[in-house]
Amino acid sequence: MDSAEILIAAVVAAGLAIVAVPVAIGKIREVRGTRSLPCPEAGSYAAVRVDARGAALGAIAGRDRLRVKSCSLWPAFQGCEERCLKGFAATAPAR
Repeated sequence: MDSAEILIAAVVAAGLAIVAVPVAIGKIREVRGTRSLPCPEAGSYAAVRVDARGAALGAIAGRDRLRVKSCSLWPAFQGCEERCLKGFAATAPAR
């Protein structure tokens, strides 16, 4: 590689870092913590944690990808359709 290619690669890497890192950090802050969400399948509330790392990677790629990492109703309802996440953005994390 000559110096021009290295410079271009460095500029591209810096640009990605300047954009990707704040997006990832923002998404992690948004989704971290346990939320009390209504479970459509059980008909009660559940303590739900979202996969923050997966959500951050999805946000960098421009996709809103939320997946349940843990749920207080598992294992009884494990493998559900995760419809509880539809109301996720409107809830605040439990303290």
